[in-house]
Amino acid sequence: MNKILRKISLFMTEKAEDSTCLFIPFGLLTVIGYSMFYLLSIMNDLPGYKSFGFRFAAAAFGIILVFHNKWPNKLQKYKIYYWYFSATFILPYFFTFMLLKNSSSVEWKMNALIIVALVILLFDWISVASIVTIGIVAGSLTYYITDPSPHLPEHLTALINMIISLLVYCVLFSRLKEKMHYNRKVSLEISEKVNFELEKKVKERTKELEKALAIKTEFLNNMSHEIKTPIHGFTVMSKGLVENWGEFNDEKKLDLATQVSGNAERLGSLLGNLLDLSKFSSKQMELNIQQIDVNNLVNEIIDECQVLYLNDKSVNIDYKPIRKSLFSIDSERIGQVLRNLFLNALKYSQFSRDITVSAKPSELEDKKRKIPAIHFTIKDYGVGIPKGELESIFNSFVQSSRTKTRAGGTGLGLSICKQIILAHKGKIWAENNTNSAGASFHFIIPARSTNS
Repeated sequence: MNKILRKISLFMTEKAEDSTCLFIPFGLLTVIGYSMFYLLSIMNDLPGYKSFGFRFAAAAFGIILVFHNKWPNKLQKYKIYYWYFSATFILPYFFTFMLLKNSSSVEWKMNALIIVALVILLFDWISVASIVTIGIVAGSLTYYITDPSPHLPEHLTALINMIISLLVYCVLFSRLKEKMHYNRKVSLEISEKVNFELEKKVKERTKELEKALAIKTEFLNNMSHEIKTPIHGFTVMSKGLVENWGEFNDEKKLDLATQVSGNAERLGSLLGNLLDLSKFSSKQMELNIQQIDVNNLVNEIIDECQVLYLNDKSVNIDYKPIRKSLFSIDSERIGQVLRNLFLNALKYSQFSRDITVSAKPSELEDKKRKIPAIHFTIKDYGVGIPKGELESIFNSFVQSSRTKTRAGGTGLGLSICKQIILAHKGKIWAENNTNSAGASFHFIIPARSTNS
């Protein structure tokens, strides 16, 4: 029994959760309507049964509904039950009793049908069927108990008419109304969800556009600096050489020519990077896969870096060679990746801290099958990379916020590295060292070993 009562309570609470706003207008309508029609019937001496007690009780229920916000806190939880009870008494119960008392009155028959329609507007179809059925049965019993001489056939006909009207209204209108209300509610929820998602996407796109605009602006500034500096350098120095050739000694001429060459090389490297990036973006870059010795390739890049970039740094590049070193890869492009990663590590490494390089056999998954691969790791002990930038630093024209103010550049090196590795159908990523300063760069590429 308790379970049944609990289910009924949950049902009433769920169905009437949005009905609180109806309490005041419904209560006022009851108080004004019942009082007014009673006074009119008394003043005009209209025929029919005149009951002050029933009308007073209905009006009292209405007044209590009007002041529902003033109820004590302990009674607030009973609002829904009172709403169902008062609606049952005020509408079907009252009008059933009055219809049976005035069975020959067309006005009361019309009022009864209007009341059924009003109940349909206020409640869901299950509540309508329950409220009206209970109201009709209770009103009929009250009539037959209180009336000293009821006329069963005539009253039974009126009762049957009310029940038939109830079924017709419930089937045709109440269920349809509830379905329409449910569809509107679902549509509103979907609309709100879609609007929320659209607003979220707009904000995300706006942030992306703002970020892209900032990156573009920074890139253009960097490109302007990177292009203007070498052009200005070799323009001024070459002009000085031409104008003062006879006055400069051989040492001065060689120094200026070397600076002109260095600036031209810097500009050529920049343009080369831009061309490479353009080729990869348009998928026009072709790889030249050949059998090479990986250990020799790494050692060549290390020797090059030591000659060109380690003159004023007490930093060593420590390479842990792979035992089986013959693989089929594009040596020029992988060498370009290693060179970029070495230079980054050298720029941001602390003095007297070695850079560790290693290569080892690995595997990559391709269509749920594992293929042989080679895994390179370049570990430095520099400034590291902010956690939120570990992925974005591989995007075009992006530099780490910890390094971009220290070494200039255009943010193309790592982007080109990523394109080269992707062209090899591999993957590249960065992570901060766990037990020390600095960061480690990893990349894995498929590599068919040719060692027996």
